[in-house]
Amino acid sequence: MLNFVRSTPTGPPHRPTPRLPGLIALWYWRWRSRRQLACMDDRMLRDIGLGPRGRVHEARKPFWRP
Repeated sequence: MLNFVRSTPTGPPHRPTPRLPGLIALWYWRWRSRRQLACMDDRMLRDIGLGPRGRVHEARKPFWRP
């Protein structure tokens, strides 16, 4: 997604500027996913390989953080 770095021949590596609609869609997806994660019970968390602490850690992240 936004993790790649491209080098230019005349300057330091830089990250391309994401387009606004794509960025908003990504933020919305993160926000929605983290809300769903916060509502999962222990059985569902075990199914995805996450514990209660991991859920809390991930669910508390703001939407702009990966």
